[in-house]
Amino acid sequence: MAADSPLVKFDSVAWREGGRTLSLELWPGEAYAVVGRAGSGKSWMLESIQGQARPVLGKITVDGGVAAPVELAPKRKVTPMDLAKSGRGRIDSARLVKVISAVGLWEERDEAIQRLSPSQAVAACLLPALLSSAKVVVIDGHLDILDPVALAETLELMRDEGKAGRGFFVATQRPDVVESLGQVVALRAGESVFAGSVRELCGRSRPATVHVTTDQASTVRTMVEPMSVSVKVGPGRLEITAHNAHALAARLLTQVYVDIYSIVIQEPTVADALLELL
Repeated sequence: MAADSPLVKFDSVAWREGGRTLSLELWPGEAYAVVGRAGSGKSWMLESIQGQARPVLGKITVDGGVAAPVELAPKRKVTPMDLAKSGRGRIDSARLVKVISAVGLWEERDEAIQRLSPSQAVAACLLPALLSSAKVVVIDGHLDILDPVALAETLELMRDEGKAGRGFFVATQRPDVVESLGQVVALRAGESVFAGSVRELCGRSRPATVHVTTDQASTVRTMVEPMSVSVKVGPGRLEITAHNAHALAARLLTQVYVDIYSIVIQEPTVADALLELL
């Protein structure tokens, strides 16, 4: 695989007739959250990357192989260690310990999957993909089921794997996972409605709110109105909505010569942006 080429390339891809197309590239070290309501096409997108499904339009090119979590047969008696070693080729022992520990299963590595909690069983299913040699890993909802500690350590492991040249597509419903991954593809009714960074996503959301406490609300209002979407004045305070809240706050602190006791900026969260979009 060439270092100067993307791991995955979507070229004008659509998953339904007449739907908006998606064009993007996944580069080594990048991770995309794939979000959307139930039935929006998240699994179809991930299956398309794996070659198990086809979009109705466009082309998906993958360089470096794709790995995904395993699905366990109900009566199959295996342990996390069995799953960790189920891939092809020899796995470095230090890497084996690191990955099993990251998903929170080192103490349970030799326990039968059937004796683990549902969250631990899902963590075990991640092992073959995380330990594979494939450059691209697709994960369909598994991170949402991990306990908080295992989730944090798995995300940290994924960042380390990204530094080694891997890339990830992760279907998730969790805003904190979206924020951690940094890039997002949003699907609605089988079509892409957004693809880009989390910063860009939040920038499309509603304006930020700036809460100001001052004894000279009328003077402050006159100064900030040209930079604001709206200004509400109450006793000793203002509630200002603005697209560039930090610039507005900086102006209040440096150019408004009145007593300002506090400035609090309340910016839209990732959850706010996703709710508005989806």
